[in-house]
Amino acid sequence: MHPPVAKLRLLILGTAALVGAAWLSIKTEDLQHNLNSAEAARTDTQATSEPVDRVEGTKTEQLIAEVGEALVEAQRAKDAAELTLKQAREQLAMEKEDIDTGLRKKKPTRAESTRRRHSRR
Repeated sequence: MHPPVAKLRLLILGTAALVGAAWLSIKTEDLQHNLNSAEAARTDTQATSEPVDRVEGTKTEQLIAEVGEALVEAQRAKDAAELTLKQAREQLAMEKEDIDTGLRKKKPTRAESTRRRHSRR
């Protein structure tokens, strides 16, 4: 190889090595910064998660109590509706019986039904 060509190749390889080393250094610093940020976020999350868990537990207990009250109220409404329905059925049965007995009483006898009401004159 000629000395100027060898020097040119060494210059290109040296420059590529420097660029590669600089790029790796920048990536490593960036990754280290991201790692530190992730660890800080994790410790912050752990520190704040306990109060959040307590608040969520309290909210859950409150919601369970409200649902229990709603269930009791719904059961009472169901019982009242069943009682009303039972009373309505009984009254309907009595009215039907009255209608049936009334029709039987009003049913004309054979002699009454064949009698002419108007004369044909």
